[in-house]
Amino acid sequence: MDINYKDKIRITEFDALRLEQLIYAAQTRKGICPWHARLRLLLDTAEVVASEKIGADTVTMNAKVLIGDKVNREQVRASLVFPTSSLHDNDEINVSVLSPLGLSILGQKIGYEIEGRLKLINMVYQPEAAGDFEV
Repeated sequence: MDINYKDKIRITEFDALRLEQLIYAAQTRKGICPWHARLRLLLDTAEVVASEKIGADTVTMNAKVLIGDKVNREQVRASLVFPTSSLHDNDEINVSVLSPLGLSILGQKIGYEIEGRLKLINMVYQPEAAGDFEV
């Protein structure tokens, strides 16, 4: 997994709060695992902005994006979700924010490439752009 920290990512205040709660809950239950530690680092290095100020091309929680695989030329629609989310659509996959892919795309913009193979092609739905500030 390649998380690029040289360019600050942007995360909404609402997402940051819920992600902080996720880390806190994990710490009180069983101690922090490597994925929670990576999320902690990501949050510590991110620029936190009001939901109304996030760009419509930025991946936020519950956003739906089209991801392309440059090697096999396939595309998949994916939703960035919390680990316990029940969001489901038959035409897409759920990507946990604690997964390597989830940690790689949170706060990134359309056009971002992951390890030279995967690329964020299109924003299908972003809650903030749709005016859904508490999704």
